[in-house]
Amino acid sequence: MADDTFSPLGNLSELSLGRNALAAPPANLPRARLRRLSLAANAISHVPAGSLARLQALERLDLSDNNLTSLPRGLFDGLGKLSHLGLRNNPWPPPACGGCRWAS
Repeated sequence: MADDTFSPLGNLSELSLGRNALAAPPANLPRARLRRLSLAANAISHVPAGSLARLQALERLDLSDNNLTSLPRGLFDGLGKLSHLGLRNNPWPPPACGGCRWAS
C-alpha cells in the first residue's frame, strides 16, 4: 500500500482494512477524524511504537484475529477517546505465573 493512499481522505471517520493480509498497520492513516479502525483478520504480528500516536479521535480499534504476541509499551498513549479495543484471537503468550503449580 502506497504511503499516500489515505492522503486525500482527511474527512474519513471509519476505515475497515480487515482480511487484507497486512503485516503491520499502514503508515499515514487519516488522522483528523478517524473514529473507527478495523485491522481485524490480517497477518499483523507487530504494531510499531508510535504508529497510532496521531489518531487522537479514535474511539474503536479492532486488532482481533491477527498474529500479535505483544504490544509496545505506550502504544495507546494519547488515545484518550479510545473506548473499545478488540484483541481477541491472537496468539498471546501465557501469563507469567512464577509460583503456580500448574505452570511448568
